[in-house]
Amino acid sequence: MIDKSQRCSLLVLSCDAYCDLWRPFFVLLRREWPDCPYLCYLGAGRVGSKEKGVITLYSGAGRDWSGCLLDYLDQIPTPYVLLMLDDFFLRRRVDGKLIDDCLLFAERHQASQVRLIPRPRPTRKIAGSNLIGECEAGVRYRVCAQASIWDKRHLGNILVRGESAWEFEHNATLRAESQPAGHYCARRAVLPYQGLFAHHVVEKGCWLPHEKWIFGRQRIGCDFCVRKTLPWGQTLACFLAKIFIGTANAVPLPISNAIRALLRRGMMLVMPQVLRRLSGRQK
Repeated sequence: MIDKSQRCSLLVLSCDAYCDLWRPFFVLLRREWPDCPYLCYLGAGRVGSKEKGVITLYSGAGRDWSGCLLDYLDQIPTPYVLLMLDDFFLRRRVDGKLIDDCLLFAERHQASQVRLIPRPRPTRKIAGSNLIGECEAGVRYRVCAQASIWDKRHLGNILVRGESAWEFEHNATLRAESQPAGHYCARRAVLPYQGLFAHHVVEKGCWLPHEKWIFGRQRIGCDFCVRKTLPWGQTLACFLAKIFIGTANAVPLPISNAIRALLRRGMMLVMPQVLRRLSGRQK
């Protein structure tokens, strides 16, 4: 049997500006996934990590998200890589068996990507699999930066230097249209970082206030002096926007585009008034 560490690696994507998140992220990773069989890499930019058992990878690409990721992939020897983002903290114990099942599925089906979070959900069932479905061509966010097991070679082929994470999701989805199959997704969360109100802890470079409260109580090494906390008014605006986007993504594309245009106009009219009231300012 091939050693799992020779088949897949865990790559945590970050940057020097987010080094304050490394300590709590890896404390939770060790606590919630103590038997992780994969070598753990941190894509850090130029600042090294002192976390035990973590191999720091460096890149001189600066703010070029895709360029940094390409540099990190060149330094990883395994054919598959499990990609995670640094501001998505684990909240519960990881079921290693489910991760193994997803990796085995990727190998058997020669998958380009097996996303571990159903956001968005797969669009087609796979015979014989209750865990994983297919994300068909033409679906929005078919290529996604959410936690996934990637064929390292394919990921490198659809990355283009100079693109941000958001540009990658949009543009790489278009580039992958020529590939009718290969993109899959779990039907339920395999990596448990989904929260009640948010799945990440930082928005616009600031701590989300409720996530700050949740993880601040756990004594995992959070340093709240490094970055600001997002005001509640902006937090509410972000939540409403995500709800609207999720609603739009759940319907066919033509209807989705119409809903997005309508909601965008509504948000532009309503949200300035809501934010003024939440901040205590008068009209």
